[in-house]
Amino acid sequence: VDIAVVSPNEDSELEPKAYRTSLRDFKNTLQRAEVVGNFTLRDVIDNKLDKPLDLQTFGKYCESEFNEEHLAFYLLVSKFKQLKPTGEEYFNTLHKFRDLYIKVGSDSQVNISAKKRDQCLAIIEQQKQESKQGPDYTIFDAAQSEVFKLLENDVFKRFKDIVSLQAQIREARAQALWCCFRKETPDAKAFFTYPNPVDSSHARLIRGITGALLMVGCVEYGLVRTNYIFLATLASWMLRVISGPRLDPIWFFAIFVLDPIF
Repeated sequence: VDIAVVSPNEDSELEPKAYRTSLRDFKNTLQRAEVVGNFTLRDVIDNKLDKPLDLQTFGKYCESEFNEEHLAFYLLVSKFKQLKPTGEEYFNTLHKFRDLYIKVGSDSQVNISAKKRDQCLAIIEQQKQESKQGPDYTIFDAAQSEVFKLLENDVFKRFKDIVSLQAQIREARAQALWCCFRKETPDAKAFFTYPNPVDSSHARLIRGITGALLMVGCVEYGLVRTNYIFLATLASWMLRVISGPRLDPIWFFAIFVLDPIF
């Protein structure tokens, strides 16, 4: 997430970042996820991890959940304390924070307690009246801490779940390549285990192919009185039940032919 330098001459710098991405693009990014253990929100905000666990991807996810104002507020308060504006620039910056994030009914109002909101507004007004005291860069610390806890306990939990889930789905897909590209050949128990979770798009494609084959089998039986397609479909279903995607030709066709198309 790119955070612009706070300046009194630019009205849009404290507005939420427009990430301009769709949820579909975000989920496609997560298809390449690598779970790196017990990562924290602090790791993501400090941008210590690679995609899709980086700050930019988390920002996209916040936007997809209409929650980007909290992340923007947290990052901009950190930038405010880092840059330490002075003079007129300092007061203009305080007013921007107040008008965009703190005041009730503001365009990007953050969800903080009424007590902390009133404290922030009172301190901003006090700073305006007692300008000779010098800048106070801790004005938003309490609100920033509360926003961090909100992110950590709400949107970040869902972000972690979807990253982990997508990584598991990718792993389930890789099981179909056990004979070619798997790092280790699965043991007997793992080989005869149905993958969990399963990509819902793959499941729908498999059901569609199976339904189409059964319809063709009915036509075959009605025309030539043979049931080869029925038997082939039954064999594929049995292989799918026994070992998931590892031996089922219909699953192979769904994953490697139809899925890239659709």
